[in-house]
Amino acid sequence: MKVKHLSNTADKNFFKSTPGRRIQDRALKERVLALTGAFETGELFPECFAALGNNFDGQGISFGVLQWNFGQNSLQPLLRKMNCTYPGICKEALGFLYTDFERMLNMNSKDQLAWSKSIQYIHVESGKTRWSIDTEWTKAFKALGLTDEMICIETEAAGIVYKNALSLASDYQVSTERGVALMFDILTQNGKLDKNGAGSRIKDDFRKISNDLSMEDKQVEKMKIIAIRRAEVCSSSFSKDVLDRKLTIAQGKGVVHSRFYKLDRDFNITLKSVQISEA
Repeated sequence: MKVKHLSNTADKNFFKSTPGRRIQDRALKERVLALTGAFETGELFPECFAALGNNFDGQGISFGVLQWNFGQNSLQPLLRKMNCTYPGICKEALGFLYTDFERMLNMNSKDQLAWSKSIQYIHVESGKTRWSIDTEWTKAFKALGLTDEMICIETEAAGIVYKNALSLASDYQVSTERGVALMFDILTQNGKLDKNGAGSRIKDDFRKISNDLSMEDKQVEKMKIIAIRRAEVCSSSFSKDVLDRKLTIAQGKGVVHSRFYKLDRDFNITLKSVQISEA
């Protein structure tokens, strides 16, 4: 398929944070997702929900806050749901590209992967072969990802992970907003918490926490222990990144991938207690 170059595919207003889109006003599940998404994509809310990745990993296009992709057939169900539920929003975001977009959704997964590569071009940069998504398709996907409707669909897609994070936070008695965020990030980045005996070591360390600490300080100490013990069982090539992310959540601030985060300021995630049954 020939890549189309069209002007004004996506209205510039799609790229602005409109009133009511403040992260502070969002549900905890969305704020937690945005935090992990920021670590994954390097973008804050709402741009993290519109993050777009090229075919550098052979997966075609990766999209959204958790980088669902064509290669694993994890992105197509979200795009189909968006188009079926909000066709008008899709048409507005994609403009003239909507016809090709809708046609792609009806292809089989193999052809969809090929399609996602066909709207990219290959070039050499610093002696390395790189992929770049066509500019107009980049604008279109980003416009789509910044709509409240797509943000809602992405949040729903992460619902099972969020539910499991709530359960883990309760099991390890870190039932605060930061505790839930920590567990969600562990499940997303690392798959599980209790690996190679990390769970038992965490609980042993919990018993050593001083009773003289305030309730909030105890919560922070527990999260720091979880962060350190989970990073210990990662491979050496990933342990620093895991530790940076987890300690940033545990301590409420820190640097991840050269960017400084402050959780209460950037995501309104605090040490406020969470009622698991109501979250």
